[in-house]
Amino acid sequence: MTSATQVITGTRHFDLSAAVYTHSRLVRLGIEADMHVRQGLFNFFFLNSDVPDSHDTYDVTVRCSDKHLRQ
Repeated sequence: MTSATQVITGTRHFDLSAAVYTHSRLVRLGIEADMHVRQGLFNFFFLNSDVPDSHDTYDVTVRCSDKHLRQ
């Protein structure tokens, strides 16, 4: 199993800057990291399945899990 990190945030989330910084540090350290930023979305938007972007977030999370847990 390989190590990977997935960073998910929205442009209206208070920690957008910290998420971008965290992602850049992980990449600099050689850790595989994916960054997903959803336009106009807020803190924990993906917990509300009525938000269309939530389903996209679920999909990328499943693909990431499949990729790294099957190895």
